Amino acid sequence: MTIVFHCEHCEKKISAPDEFGGKAGKCPHCQQRVFIPSPPDQLEEIPLAPEDPNEERRRQQLLRETFRVQQQLNDHKEAPEQPGGQASPTGGALPISDSESELPRSQTAVGGSSGTDVRAMVGQYLVLMSRGNLETAEQRAEQIASGGSAAKRIVEQMAMQDVLEPELANVPPSVISGYFKKLLARFAR
Repeated sequence: MTIVFHCEHCEKKISAPDEFGGKAGKCPHCQQRVFIPSPPDQLEEIPLAPEDPNEERRRQQLLRETFRVQQQLNDHKEAPEQPGGQASPTGGALPISDSESELPRSQTAVGGSSGTDVRAMVGQYLVLMSRGNLETAEQRAEQIASGGSAAKRIVEQMAMQDVLEPELANVPPSVISGYFKKLLARFAR
């Protein structure tokens, strides 16, 4: 018996002997490399397990916890010393909200903010963009851009990192890259 299939490059019909199933060969018409499928009677059924709905929840929870711990470490490293040799307390990562009014005023201004504040605001901007809340994301971008060259350096550094907010785990890297390009364009104005 022969295997009959179409070339994936030129779409012409090709036939091959059964013993070549599962291997690669050259199309006799276009000379491109093609995969020869296995004959239907030789296909092996692979047992599949059902998807565990709790697994994705556990993975997301682990990502959030990892991000929270990393943010606390960053906050601790960048906390300025106060009199008496104690580091000033930081509240951890800034909350990500869909409306500007939910953030305390001290967290919405960039001028004089630490790098941690700018990083948190960039994280908020990315999450807002991914959620489709463009108006609030644009406001956040304006606040970040008002930080000038120091904020721009932080955004450029973050654009090169792989670890971002856990909420962005399912957003394709090319989309996140586009968000960063849009944000960096603000600094050129």
